[in-house]
Amino acid sequence: MPSKIVVNMFINATIVLASSLLILSAESVALARERGLPSLDFQRQCRVSQGATDATVSRNSTDAFQTCVKSEQAAREQLIKDWATIPASDKASCVRPAIYHPSYFEWLSCIELSRNVRKWKKEHPEPTPSSKLCPFVRWDEDGSIVGVDNCRPGRSLT
Repeated sequence: MPSKIVVNMFINATIVLASSLLILSAESVALARERGLPSLDFQRQCRVSQGATDATVSRNSTDAFQTCVKSEQAAREQLIKDWATIPASDKASCVRPAIYHPSYFEWLSCIELSRNVRKWKKEHPEPTPSSKLCPFVRWDEDGSIVGVDNCRPGRSLT
C-alpha cells in the first residue's frame, strides 16, 4: 500500500497538471480571439498537391493546382469576411497552423462543422435514442465536452 506522502504527491501533481491544461486551453482561446487570420503560402501547398496527384495518375496536369488555388483563395476570403464573428473557441480548435495541415479550406470546413454541430444541438436538445448508448458524452454549447458516462459496453442509459 502506498504511503500517504506518495498519494499526496500524486494528487498534487495531478492538480498541477490539470491546472496547467486549463490555463493553456484558456490561453489558446485568448490568443485566437486576439490574432487575425494567419497568412499561408497556399500556392506552395497546392504545388505539392499537384505533384502528388501527377505522380498518382502518371501524368502532368495543372488541374489539381488550379482547383486547389481556387478553393484555398475562396476559403481564405470567406474566413476574412467572417473572422470577427467566428467564436474564439472555434479559432483555437480549428486554426492551428503548427499542429494541423495549414489550409484555409480545412480551417473553414472545421469552423463550419463546429457551427453546424452547435446548431444541431440547439435544435435537438434531447439526446437521440442512438446517442444514449454508452459511453454517453455531454456537450457544452461551445462544443466542448462537459462530461462522459463511461458505462460498460452494450449497456444503455435508458
